[in-house]
Amino acid sequence: GKPYHVPGNTGVVNKLRTIYGWLGDKYAKYALSQLGPAALSTDYGDLSDVRRVQEKLQCKNFDWFMHNVYPDNVLIKSLGDAQYHGLIKAADPTSSKCLAFTRTSGASQPCKTK
Repeated sequence: GKPYHVPGNTGVVNKLRTIYGWLGDKYAKYALSQLGPAALSTDYGDLSDVRRVQEKLQCKNFDWFMHNVYPDNVLIKSLGDAQYHGLIKAADPTSSKCLAFTRTSGASQPCKTK
């Protein structure tokens, strides 16, 4: 838990501002998938101030960071520039198996439930 109270959906809004302001479209989809569907309809406000800071500081984009500063990270190694990723659940409702795909392989594994 937190030692302080965060009012309303401030935490989600801050996460969304970070995702949309810094990660870019390529990586945002991975972060958004962890927030749940309610986050997709949450207003995160204007990002003009974030863009001004990025321009003023001549920030590199997150893709540059992932490839140049942290090239050994899981996303780059497992997904690379794959257009699609994720799980395909078996059509049989009694099955608990899914196919998991990365850039180079696919494998059967237990499905994650949320």
